[in-house]
Amino acid sequence: MTNSRQEEWVGRTVYVTLVSEPDGKHWRAENFSIYKPSGGKFLRGSIGRFGMIEYGIESYFVQEGQGKKYEEAIVSRKLSAEIAVTSDGQAALRRLVIE
Repeated sequence: MTNSRQEEWVGRTVYVTLVSEPDGKHWRAENFSIYKPSGGKFLRGSIGRFGMIEYGIESYFVQEGQGKKYEEAIVSRKLSAEIAVTSDGQAALRRLVIE
């Protein structure tokens, strides 16, 4: 896809359908669509530069001096995000959880 073609998609709304993981507390993306799902859990985002989907929850500030433990949790895949989701797919990051 050419750069001008990619630019046409920047800012467009996209919906990401979520499905529950077997542990019952985590969710993962299943499908992506430009059409709003008729039911179930989903996130509404927009296509950003380089094809990345942005949900408005990409930044989170931690207390000074605590960043290292969060970085280590990311590397060891022990960091989860607690997210509140409205019925129309709007996401709000509540907190980060180190498991």
